[in-house]
Amino acid sequence: MENNQIAPMYENRYLAHAMGGFHGHRYLNAEEALDNAITCGYRYFEVDLSLTEDGAVVCTHGWSRKDCKKVGMLYHSDFSHMTGEKFLAQKVFGMRTMDARALYARMKAHPDFYWELDLHNLSREKAALITERIVEAFEHDENALDHCLVQVESKDMYRGIHSVYPFRYYQFHVMKHLIARLDEFILFCLENGICAMAVNESLMNRETVSKIRDAGLALLAFTVDSKERALELFELGVNTVCTNFIDLSQDATEEETQREIAEFREQQKEINRLEKSEKEKVKEEEHRKNQKKKLLTKIVKNLKQPVQIPGKCIKLVRKKLEKPGIEQ
Repeated sequence: MENNQIAPMYENRYLAHAMGGFHGHRYLNAEEALDNAITCGYRYFEVDLSLTEDGAVVCTHGWSRKDCKKVGMLYHSDFSHMTGEKFLAQKVFGMRTMDARALYARMKAHPDFYWELDLHNLSREKAALITERIVEAFEHDENALDHCLVQVESKDMYRGIHSVYPFRYYQFHVMKHLIARLDEFILFCLENGICAMAVNESLMNRETVSKIRDAGLALLAFTVDSKERALELFELGVNTVCTNFIDLSQDATEEETQREIAEFREQQKEINRLEKSEKEKVKEEEHRKNQKKKLLTKIVKNLKQPVQIPGKCIKLVRKKLEKPGIEQ
């Protein structure tokens, strides 16, 4: 697609991370979590996809001991040889796991929804292999595939995926340790028709956001669970925020969201004005103290010989000097 056209999924302000957090849990990629996110008003979902040893595509961040602990899945040593059947027999915090076929069924049931496919950081060969399996699981359904935005984390990963199936929408994830190469990655996106970038919210500033948006790319910030922080990012120019728990069931329309952003901007201006005023008061107080110090130093220097001054007089002089507005 042309880079000056914002992809339709970016018309959604919020993206449900791992198909949505549920009961305080993250990284679920589970059916119950998806149902809850739909109820909460989401229409754009991120889903983690991984390839098992027998070639099944399943919805999960992984099945290492660490991954299992995150999602309340009981780890077994034979997970090093994970199969599709074995994975679907597991539960995440008591919830049903999903594979790409179950995901495709949901896509057909909700043809107006959009999906970000997160395949993680894969080599060119592994990226090509999982893409083959995804296209098969989605039954080569062009409408479903066109409702997907595929996230890539390297140039080779993009080339591997694109060699198998030319997805309409791609997003380049700029990892934290590679943010210094942002200009290089922007150029790669423009040369290859990649329509968006994803950047950790902690790296967001006006310069970074402007550089990406001015190039005609959409921008995703992840992961944010504070509505206030989301509004800050929207004010900077971020298109969409990836979140676990922001409830959209009573969320504002786009017009109301714009009004919220404008109100937030005015609040920030008032906060900045008050902070500036406070700084000026502190500066004035420091100036007054410095003037008093200079005056006392000058008096001492002008004394040609020791002079005894009555304590009562000293107190009167000090009292006058402490009065605000006196030229010292």
